[in-house]
Amino acid sequence: MRKHIVFLMLLACVLGLSACGQQQINEEENVLLRNVNIDDVEKVTIKSGGTGESVDITEPEDIEYITNNINSLEYSKGEKVNGDGWSYMLRWYNSDGEIIKEITLLGSDTIIFDGYYYRNISDGAIDISFLEKQFTNN
Repeated sequence: MRKHIVFLMLLACVLGLSACGQQQINEEENVLLRNVNIDDVEKVTIKSGGTGESVDITEPEDIEYITNNINSLEYSKGEKVNGDGWSYMLRWYNSDGEIIKEITLLGSDTIIFDGYYYRNISDGAIDISFLEKQFTNN
């Protein structure tokens, strides 16, 4: 009986420690754009992976929408990037023309960021149709 109690206590400790480690990883992984201050963004450039065409987004409401849409999702870090082909590349610029952040979209549920794939694990999706419309509106 005593061995069972010790075993259960050890199992609880191991599970507790692994859960803490997983939460830290998830918090780190979900930082993608959370440290981007919308007030510091002068423009977002969207580049199409299909056509190579680029468009600059300068309307504050549109910059906020794009940023909030991506930030509202939760991501899980995957493997290192090992291929090419993508839907859209997004770059956030400050008023000095410096890149604040850059991500690449592989459709509405996968992002390439900092050399790794990040998969959306929440219920929502990246609003690809909003990005597509930016090319017809300009």
